[in-house]
Amino acid sequence: MLKYVFLALSLCLLKVSCLFRSGSCPTISYPNQSFLIKNYMGKWYEYARLKDDTVETGNCVVDNYKLNRDGSFNSTITEYTDNGFNKIHGRVLPTNIPFLFSGNWAGSDGSLNGFLFNVFTTDYDSFTVEYSCTDVPGGRNEFLYMNFRKNKITQTRFENLLEFIKTTLDITPDLLDFTRVNC
Repeated sequence: MLKYVFLALSLCLLKVSCLFRSGSCPTISYPNQSFLIKNYMGKWYEYARLKDDTVETGNCVVDNYKLNRDGSFNSTITEYTDNGFNKIHGRVLPTNIPFLFSGNWAGSDGSLNGFLFNVFTTDYDSFTVEYSCTDVPGGRNEFLYMNFRKNKITQTRFENLLEFIKTTLDITPDLLDFTRVNC
């Protein structure tokens, strides 16, 4: 059993953001509709992510998506870390499954991180939750980003989305890093 936990934790280190927890991944159903990729483009302000992120480690994170002619989109992530300003570039490809994407990001240190992620929920205009979960021996690897279109949001809006995440994904605030502090 211990070797499986070590394997799962090692797999976390290869992902962009990962939290190892016991249990299986939740079953998620997505709307039977097309993902409106053009509406998803633009600037998103990160408010929270799961702890143990291995690429984004700073605060005041902003992700900017720009659509390419081939249907892929570029992602430029900016953040402030203890070492100063950091910029992460990536390219994201849609899959044949609506709301599921494959991405590769290159950190400022030249490292490349790739993973699949789901747009778990979005209204395109104000919020999005990007989530992924992979069952591994001994548990599951998860990542989650909670983003908003505006730099400042109401406490009620934030708490409503936190409650939705807790209810549907069993992710509680103690598992999150809140990244819009002092921005």
